[in-house]
Amino acid sequence: MATYAELFDLQNDSALRNRIAVAATVKAQDFLDSATPTAGQVAWSSATLDHPQASAKVLTRYVLATMKGKTPAEIAALADNNIQAKVNKAADVLAGV
Repeated sequence: MATYAELFDLQNDSALRNRIAVAATVKAQDFLDSATPTAGQVAWSSATLDHPQASAKVLTRYVLATMKGKTPAEIAALADNNIQAKVNKAADVLAGV
């Protein structure tokens, strides 16, 4: 189990944050490609596509909180599809879905 200090330090793991930024960009594209994106989805997507690292900063904290029961090594080794699922869930809430 990761300590809070380890979870805090993982916020600055550039490889993890970059993967989360890509997942956020993919989710933004999914929102915009939907038949009828909501105003919240368009706003979130626009902000994310404009500043993916800013979105990743917020989403990294969410992903880390959901993984608090894992070790730092397990968190760093998350599969891309697991990261995408966590980012999708958070983005839905942040965009008001």
